[in-house]
Amino acid sequence: MLGIIISYISHALSIADYPDMAFEQSWDGYNYSVIYGHTRGTISFTEEAIVGAFRNERSDRIDNYPQARAVDYFQDAPQHIQDIAIADTLEYLYDRIGDAEMPVATTAIWSEGENLYSSDDEDVFYLQGGEFLQKFFQPEEQLYEIVADEYEFKESVIEGIRSLVALKGGSIFTHVSINMERLIEIIGSSSEDLDACINALSKININVVIA
Repeated sequence: MLGIIISYISHALSIADYPDMAFEQSWDGYNYSVIYGHTRGTISFTEEAIVGAFRNERSDRIDNYPQARAVDYFQDAPQHIQDIAIADTLEYLYDRIGDAEMPVATTAIWSEGENLYSSDDEDVFYLQGGEFLQKFFQPEEQLYEIVADEYEFKESVIEGIRSLVALKGGSIFTHVSINMERLIEIIGSSSEDLDACINALSKININVVIA
């Protein structure tokens, strides 16, 4: 989860200057959605489990629809995981196949205790849409290096991201607040769209106090 928090906060700060890129990462409640190259996916974080489904838009597995069902990628998971997938995760992966609209996934992942599982082996999972997750599993310092390179952030911005991550305490569910002066201190006063940044931060329970 730490990797996703660092990645999303970095993304939220970046869209102050690039609001048109807001669609690449988003939160809706406890559902995190991402578009990465030709892959899109959603990961649902609940108190009891992590449930993710992904679609590689270039995968031959898409040809199996509409006969296939996206939930079948959770066939090896416990029933409560399948219930979360149906009620939440897969709701963000609807696509049109012929004349039908349905959830379309090409692989999936879920947690049981401290471990992550997939019906696919590791290589196939990465090939079928899970490849972008690898960067979230890096050591913390490497995660900061990744976002610094990806967004061309100055060290002052990275230090600001560190402070926000520390406030969150490693949990998306923790509600925290910062004032507008602190936000401007991190990203600068010349940003194009502060409102887009503030809205994005609010989705991960970081409230920017205007006055």
